[in-house]
Order: sequence, then C-alpha cells, then structure tokens
Amino acid sequence: MNSRLIFLPTVFIALIALVLWWQFRTADFGYIMASVGVANLGAAWWIVRQRRDWWSFAIIPAFILWSGFSYALVVTNQYLALASVLISALLSILYWRLVFLYIFNQLAYRPFSLERLFGYVSFATVFFSISSAYALKTFLDWPTWQPAVVVLIVIMGLSYQWQWINKIEWKLAWPYVAFFPIAITELFFVIAFLPLDFNVSGFLIGSSWYALSQLSSANISGKLNPQRIRLAGLGLILIWVSLLLTARWF
Repeated sequence: MNSRLIFLPTVFIALIALVLWWQFRTADFGYIMASVGVANLGAAWWIVRQRRDWWSFAIIPAFILWSGFSYALVVTNQYLALASVLISALLSILYWRLVFLYIFNQLAYRPFSLERLFGYVSFATVFFSISSAYALKTFLDWPTWQPAVVVLIVIMGLSYQWQWINKIEWKLAWPYVAFFPIAITELFFVIAFLPLDFNVSGFLIGSSWYALSQLSSANISGKLNPQRIRLAGLGLILIWVSLLLTARWF
C-alpha cells in the first residue's frame, strides 16, 4: 500500500489521540507537548523527507498546537479551553491537508493557499501564546522578562516561517525577520503595564502581528499602496480602540 494514502487519516487519528490525552490526562502536559513536537517532525519527514528543508514544514503546526494547549491550561472556563484545543487541532489538520496537496496533487492545490492559511494560523498562535504568557505572568507573579523570552522565541519562529512559506529571498526578508521579534516583544512589555485582561492583551498583539506580517508581505511583493496602508491602519486602530473601551479592566 502507498503510504501517502494513509497520511491524512493518520494525522487525523493522531490529533484526536492528543486531544483525548489532554482531556483526560492534563497532568501529562509536558509529555503531550513533547509528543506534539515529535509527531509533527515525523509527519514532515514522512511526506517531504526528499527536501532539505523538510523540518520547516513541522514548525507552524507544532506552534499552533503548543500555543493552543498552553492557552487551554491557563483559562478557567473548560468550554473555552476545549475550544482552543479543537481550533488548534483543526488548523493543524487543514495545514497538513494543504501540504499534502501541494506536494502530491498540484492540480487540486489552490495557489497561495498555504500562505493565506499561515496568516490565520500565525494570528491564532500569537493570540494563544501571548494570552498564555500574560496569564502566567499574573498567576505566578513572574517578572515581565521571563514570559517575554518565550514571546521572543515564538515570534522568531513565526518570522522564519513567514519568510519560508512566502518563499521570500533572504536578502529581502532578513530586515523584516529581524524587526518582527523586536517590535512584538517591545509591544509585549508596553501592554504588560496596562491593567487589561490577558485575552484582550493577546488579541491586541495578535492583531498587530497579523497587520505587520500582511503589510510586509504586500510591500515585498510590490502590492502595497497608500490606500491599503490607510485601510490596514484604520482597521487596526478601530480594533484597538474598541477593545480598550469595552475591555474588562481590573
């Protein structure tokens, strides 16, 4: 039997197993996180081991699952926790499906589908990660620099994925890849001084990352124009103002 035929069913079953493992054995959190990393590396090696950058395919699905499980650990609402795990699992299976089509069935693959999906997955990853970092800072009374280190690592990984998945030449991408982690980490420090709910803080930074990465992609591809900048800036300002005016302040 061609092993490609069982790839997606195997990924689906593995994700169900991870969700059930988390649901019934949350205390095994460390083992679950390690299994996520190993499973995604195994999936990448399975279908793209002929490529030198095969390991790069494993980063974004591992990140979304790690961030989703971490968020589920810090929220008190069990329905919200389960929703975050299911959303991260769904985005992961969608990602692997598109990778499978991209590698083995180009006729069924829509151009730029992975790039578009990356925008949504990276936003969710930043939201879950930043919200978890702020929650842990509050619950465990950590100094701000400790969760900031985690945020820096996450954004560095996503910045590399942004360059890799958009197939941007390194000589064009490196200023952006260097700027993203610095900008988002500095924003993390600034918002840490505001008395906001951790979900609101996570959404503010997640929306900032999304706008920054999308505008940068448009700028490199030559599709950025003043109208698009104004629309993106206005949309981001409206989101920030709406959240700050309606947020639950402590």
